[in-house]
Amino acid sequence: MNTLTSAPLAPLLNYLFELADNMAHPTNNAFRTMTDAEQHRLLHSKTDYLELYGHLKEVPLAVSRETGKLLYMLARSSNAQSIV
Repeated sequence: MNTLTSAPLAPLLNYLFELADNMAHPTNNAFRTMTDAEQHRLLHSKTDYLELYGHLKEVPLAVSRETGKLLYMLARSSNAQSIV
């Protein structure tokens, strides 16, 4: 047993994963105001990534349950003091 599988974190994680599964993909809103040409340019450019990240700054980085467990194990095993 660990903090991911016990209360109070486990019910919260289940709620957040269910919420994420049921909501529209947030990147849709980030790209809605861009033309197709601008989207293509930003997604394929090797130099305009800062502009792309600027458009996506409010979009949360979603990870799967499996990836979340891996990140948790890596953070715990490295005795991480802070995680961004």
